[in-house]
Order: sequence, then C-alpha cells, then structure tokens
Amino acid sequence: MALLIDRVFPEQKIESMANDDKRDDAAIGAAPAALATTTAESSAIKERRKMKVLICCFGSRGDVQPFASLGRGLQDYGSSSSNTKDMFEFDVLGMTNVNDGVSIFHSLDLKAEGVHFDMAEFLRENPEMKKAMETGNAIQFGMTMSKEFGNKFPKEFVQQWNVAKEFSPDIIISSTLTFLQASAIGQALRIPVIHGDLGMFSFLPISKHTNTELHEPGWLHKPASFVCVSGIIMPYKMKNDDGDTLYGTIRNELSTGPHAILETEHLLGQDGPGQFVREWMNPLTIGLFAISNSVLPKSKFDDLPTLYNERTYWTGNWYVPKSIQEDLAAKGD
Repeated sequence: MALLIDRVFPEQKIESMANDDKRDDAAIGAAPAALATTTAESSAIKERRKMKVLICCFGSRGDVQPFASLGRGLQDYGSSSSNTKDMFEFDVLGMTNVNDGVSIFHSLDLKAEGVHFDMAEFLRENPEMKKAMETGNAIQFGMTMSKEFGNKFPKEFVQQWNVAKEFSPDIIISSTLTFLQASAIGQALRIPVIHGDLGMFSFLPISKHTNTELHEPGWLHKPASFVCVSGIIMPYKMKNDDGDTLYGTIRNELSTGPHAILETEHLLGQDGPGQFVREWMNPLTIGLFAISNSVLPKSKFDDLPTLYNERTYWTGNWYVPKSIQEDLAAKGD
C-alpha cells in the first residue's frame, strides 16, 4: 500500500513547500527544513494531508470486491501511520451498483452509494445473458451487456454526477466499465482520474503477448483486441428507450454551473473507437492494475508504448487481510 501511495500521490511529499516558488525536483521525497515540529503545526500538516477518494466501479462481485479492498487499504493506511510528516488520511466513498455492490463496500466498513443497476440480478434473470454464460459465447455476452449499458447509463449518469458533486473528491479511481463517466466527472471537477483494472484486459490492443476471450487465431489477435477495447464505447452514443445517449446526457449535465465543461472541450471517447483506443494507449494519468508481477511479469510485455509503460503499475492483487476475511466468513459472507 505504501508503494501505491507513492505512485498515486507523489505531490503530497512536498505539499508543505507550497509557498516556495522555486521547487527542485530533487527535493521530492525529502523532508523540507521548513517543516515545523510543534503539536499545533503538526496538526495543520495532518489536516492538509486528508484526501477524499471516489472509487467508481461496477459489475459482479468479482469486479467490485477488489476495488472495495483497495478502498479499505487506503482508509486503513492513514489511520495506522504514526509518522505525521508522511501521514495520509483518506476519506473513501464507493460509487457502484445497487444492492450487491453497495453491500460489498459496507461489509468492509466503507461508505458507498448505489448508482448503477443490479448486476447480479441482471446476470441471473436476463435470458440472453444466461444463454451466453451457459454456452461461453463471449460475443453474445458483450453485445447483451452493451445493450443494457446503453439503456441504463444515461439515467445513471445523473445520479453519478450528483453523488460526485456532493462528495467533492480530490481524486477518482475508476474501473474500466465506468471510466468514460468518471473521466467526464473528473474533467468537470478538474481533478485527476486514475484508471484501475484487474487484469490483462487493460492492454489488450497494445501488446502482441496478450489474448482475448474470443478464442481468435493468432493472426486475428490485433483486430480482436481492438474490438474488445473499442467496444467499451459502444453504449456511449447508443440511444436508450427514451432516445437519450450517455454522451448527450454527459454534455447536458455538465454544460452549466460552476463545473461546466465547454462544448469545445474534448471528452474521452467522443471521436469514435479509433481515437479512443489511441487515447487508451497514451494515458494522461497513471494506471493501477491488480496484477501480480511474480505471476505475470510486466517485463514480459516488451512492446508496450513508452507512455503507457511509464504510467502503468502492477500493484499486486487487491484483497483485505486474512483477519478481515475470516471475520466476514464467520458472519456468513
């Protein structure tokens, strides 16, 4: 967790030097001489280091639980540190699907708001989804999911935006399934959005060493990978039953008020699948991927674009300590 903190929040290391206009990069990480040691001043430093983190995630238990574990780790990190100068206190809010998603966050003593439809119920009850899972048809699975996203996402974004405004986060960590919406919210609030993901899917269109779940022959790998990632924006401009699109709703909701995004400002994904994949391959912020470097070394992927390689980190898997797992199991979780 300490390594993750260093990657995500390096600017906090020199926050106490805010009045010094002549910062030296070499000073990052060093304890500035200006730091005071009195109790009152230490309290002020501690107060400045509080940070509100909005975690946007959505999906089945396997999609949500790792992000809840990450949130619990951030929350526990600040409360367990005894070094005031390196103290980070995180106020974490999960923004996820109703019922199952919210309950997962609550089980780890984290705040959560349900803004997405009940994914567990959808997987259980939708005939097309049941058939896709029974037959292992990844294409049918993806198409059915995209159709549901396109129908539900426009209305859900209104809830997402209201929750985000009220919480007023300092940073957003978002899964792939919510990345378009989270990016727009971060753009409106003028805060960074960190892309988080749980596996190799994150760099499918980038490396020749990855494989999709479409079981394509090797010579079709690149096109299949492109389709997988570009497919994320399928619901973006898909009209729902009311004739609304996610893109149109985002533009409408974020067009006025103190956080307005100008019509001339670019939104992630607005220029179609090709540009979206290019933006995916050249991220503006860092990416955190719950991949074990011991099991799947990042060094194996020797053809990653330079910017992507520099800004992505294999953090290891995200899970809570064994003591919490045992406590949850004892409660029937």
